[in-house]
Amino acid sequence: MALLLATVGAHAEPQQAAPQTAPVLVYSSAFASYKGYADQPVTPWREANDTVGRIGGWRSYAKEAAQETSPAAPAGAASASAPSSHDAGHGAHLGSRP
Repeated sequence: MALLLATVGAHAEPQQAAPQTAPVLVYSSAFASYKGYADQPVTPWREANDTVGRIGGWRSYAKEAAQETSPAAPAGAASASAPSSHDAGHGAHLGSRP
């Protein structure tokens, strides 16, 4: 009988702590800063071409895009990734084959 009482005590439920309150949830819509479609005036193509020519052409746009998307490369990074010899180029995966 003492053994039975000892096992009942071991399986007794522990005292429950006071219930914790959940943090208040705040709703923010993904559409809160959405700007709907607005008709824009169309620029004549000759004027658009002249503007691009004044800015510096497609190269200026390419520079802007490259600066926005790629982080600044550390000094020496380009030389570290360049192949050390002509053999290390595209044919490097062929192993010892000429």
